Amino acid sequence: MRLDSIDHYPPAEPVEEQRLWAEHLHVPFNSILLTNGATEAIYLVATLFKQQRTRAFRSAILIPTFSEYEDACRMAGHELLFCQSLDEVPDDVNALWLCNPNNPTGSVIPLSVLTTWAVQHPHALLVVDQSYDDFCSMPMLSPQDAALSNNIIQLHSMTKRFAVPGLRLGYVISSHQIISGLRSLKMPWSVNALALDACRWLLFHQQPFCMQEYLDETQRFLIDIQSIDGFKAMPTNTHFFLVKCHKWNSLELKQILLQKYGILIRSCHNFRGLDASYIRLATQSRSENEFLVDCLKQMSIKR
Repeated sequence: MRLDSIDHYPPAEPVEEQRLWAEHLHVPFNSILLTNGATEAIYLVATLFKQQRTRAFRSAILIPTFSEYEDACRMAGHELLFCQSLDEVPDDVNALWLCNPNNPTGSVIPLSVLTTWAVQHPHALLVVDQSYDDFCSMPMLSPQDAALSNNIIQLHSMTKRFAVPGLRLGYVISSHQIISGLRSLKMPWSVNALALDACRWLLFHQQPFCMQEYLDETQRFLIDIQSIDGFKAMPTNTHFFLVKCHKWNSLELKQILLQKYGILIRSCHNFRGLDASYIRLATQSRSENEFLVDCLKQMSIKR
């Protein structure tokens, strides 16, 4: 524990840490910005384009997805459109926001589709949150793709890969012009000293991660859930997936699992485009997954 780092201010801007991560990711130093989690990055992006337009800025959001995109855009006064596929996105939008892999569905838009959209809409921003890309085997937009493009903004969170949600660490990669604009809006000292210590440590102490084993276990877990009467598991490209509950209200199910078995699931009742019949499950260890499956089977029989 580096408690000695909290008796003084961190750098107003974490220049050294940004330089280290830029080198690690093979992008120019002026194309990356460390943030207080991906959430700060989301609000910075929304605010930047509030200030640069005199007319309404039109943002399209692919739903269902993480609610912070909508919240940030509303705070910045964007005109919002909600679409369920790229085909529904109008050609005249100013920005398209999406999560890839998507939370909560686990679906992935192929790399070729995203790059084609960005090329065909040169005057629109493509804001891609890749917080879960370490848990997907499909090709993703690279940091270089974002740094070299004039209209792609790539968001990342260290929370998922390194399991450090309490530290609030994230970063944005984009063209140096966009990063410069975001930097001008960023609050000084937004990334605290302990987080910066962890940022440096994580860079040089990354542990091997058997992603394919994790994804294989996800598919096994999904099939087991699918076999339970009253539960329909949806296909996924990452380590979590949606489940449609035909016999349960998700809030009721969440309460029972937590109180009776000590298991916490995600109710999806508050995702735009979903309702209280959906839950999201994330893969744990095999024994933990099997325990949840057994609990749901018992509850299904009694229902």
